[in-house]
Amino acid sequence: MSRRPDAVGGKLAGPSIKASQRVAAMGHGIQGQGPCSGPRNRLAMSCPLNSFASKSTTQVNNILRNQLLAMASRDERVRAELQAEGTLLEGYHPRMEAVHRANAADLRALMEEHGWPSEALVGPEGAEAAWLVLQHSIAEPGFMRHCRTLIDEASRIGLVPRWQFAYLDDRIRVFEGKAQRFGTQFDLTPDGPELNALEDPSQVDRWRREAGLGPVSEVLSRARGLPLPSHEEYASKQVAGNLWRRDVGWVT
Repeated sequence: MSRRPDAVGGKLAGPSIKASQRVAAMGHGIQGQGPCSGPRNRLAMSCPLNSFASKSTTQVNNILRNQLLAMASRDERVRAELQAEGTLLEGYHPRMEAVHRANAADLRALMEEHGWPSEALVGPEGAEAAWLVLQHSIAEPGFMRHCRTLIDEASRIGLVPRWQFAYLDDRIRVFEGKAQRFGTQFDLTPDGPELNALEDPSQVDRWRREAGLGPVSEVLSRARGLPLPSHEEYASKQVAGNLWRRDVGWVT
């Protein structure tokens, strides 16, 4: 089974993908995404819900695995370049959006032929790269919602790690303006990192344990030390993020 994002070291196997950093960037960027351009919701999915390969009968497809690792590596490379420029967290950068859209289109094409790339089909590294691409498909609400259904059902029977559903479900809920269940998403405010609203604070740690995650307190502990926005920057990102979510179709 692939390593969860809050495991020791926080690294994914493959092309130097740091899951804990990816999740942190995705979490505190939620309310700060800028407007994006291009066609909306173009990735409506049609693959069947039971399109998962059997662990006992499927051989790892190295061609698909390498394709997925290349997608994740492309994401990682552009993200690192923008971070070095100091522009990564200034809204949703057009270069980053272009990579996310291209990767989502490639993942959709792969799924139309093979179904969701589970560990049985593409190995742990390939499966985790697919999850990363999906988590970053933030300009494609229909695609993410459809895949959430796939991953929910597959994770219940052990074909996908349950923590992958937890992160995806929380991410979608927060984009939709709803409370999250597993406490994986946070926002960087001028006063420090804050969890996005929780559906049931009394149950969150139990739900996290069931998904293979540590206590919710660890989320904010890992986020401490990240650069904080000024009050003006935060207010501007809030406005831009809300406009972007409406423009893309997360909210009406």
